[in-house]
Amino acid sequence: MVKRKRDNNDTSTRKKEEQNSILIIKSYTYCES
Repeated sequence: MVKRKRDNNDTSTRKKEEQNSILIIKSYTYCES
């Protein structure tokens, strides 16, 4: 059960990181243009 909870946390943090990277890429392309 603990392992499952940790996995959920991992996926949530990974999603946050993906969103952050997407935001960074968006802002970067926006600055480029």
